[in-house]
Amino acid sequence: MRIVAAVSATLLTAWSGVLLAQEAWVLQYRSDRYVLARTSVATLKDVASFVGPATWGESAAALAVLSYKPALGGYVLDLIDKSSQQTLVTWPIGGVPTVQHGGPASMVMLTDADAYFITLHGYSSPGPNDLAGFDFNRLRLADGTIQRVPLSKNFASPRVVSLSATPLIYEWNGYGVWEFDAARGAIRKLVGQAELSDILASENAARREPSRSEGVAEFVAVPGAGMFRLSKAGELHQILRADLTPVSAPHRAAALGGGKIQVFSIEVEGRPAIGFLREDDTGLTTFGYVDARSLTVTTQATMPHASVADLAVPAANGNLYYLDRTTHSIERLSKQGATTVHTLQPGELLPDTRLVIVEDP
Repeated sequence: MRIVAAVSATLLTAWSGVLLAQEAWVLQYRSDRYVLARTSVATLKDVASFVGPATWGESAAALAVLSYKPALGGYVLDLIDKSSQQTLVTWPIGGVPTVQHGGPASMVMLTDADAYFITLHGYSSPGPNDLAGFDFNRLRLADGTIQRVPLSKNFASPRVVSLSATPLIYEWNGYGVWEFDAARGAIRKLVGQAELSDILASENAARREPSRSEGVAEFVAVPGAGMFRLSKAGELHQILRADLTPVSAPHRAAALGGGKIQVFSIEVEGRPAIGFLREDDTGLTTFGYVDARSLTVTTQATMPHASVADLAVPAANGNLYYLDRTTHSIERLSKQGATTVHTLQPGELLPDTRLVIVEDP
């Protein structure tokens, strides 16, 4: 497979890192492909295009996108410099990356030296999974070499996150968290059902309540704090400390209530926190956060009905960015309310426009 560009370790450490404040990157489906674009003073500037649902991850200086390239005969990783918006390198990944059913999403862990992601085991081209299993992948950005670790067939929906500069694999809507040991080229289980026995007992009790609908279990890694799990009963628990040691039972809980809940890492007034978006039966979405140390719940603001809550992007200082389809704008939401960051031109806000990242130094 032909390599589109070459990159060296020297180049990787020489990114300028000069970013404009509050510039947004969006992903849109246009005709037969996805287009990654960045806001400019007057309009959107196209940066790159991809075939098929793309997944991505970011570091302070770059964005990594996994997508299918027909001309190259397979899936590749494109490494894009945020400052110049140039593609620094394109590496084949030798497999089919996992994607979310809802479409493009952030499912890549990116550092200055490596990219970590999950692929379907045994597939190198588009096609059905057929319960083939999964592989955990570490791609070295300097030379494109891949370290691949087959995962147990017990994994149903593995995801990759970073905690304390360590790649972690967790089971979406499940119970387990694993650590990747680069030296051994293997994964090690940190948390399982045995360590979460009291949380699972609470979930089972809530399931028996006739008026209560079961939610989805989700995990979130919070820098400087640890790993947290949102239970199917809508309770948030810390399950790992920042040093990757398990938190013993009984686990303290922060009750986030019912409805559709999303959780993400955020920093509020210099303190680590878990942000949440909670959508009620009327479609109204509440934005708030949980202090990672005290587990105190604070409600920040309510998002307009026209916002795209599941495509919102957290940023620094407790802020949240989202798309407002009524005003055709990208808004920054804080406890002071919403502020317009960028207004899209007529025709730019396509039905499936997705907010990818916001540069918010």
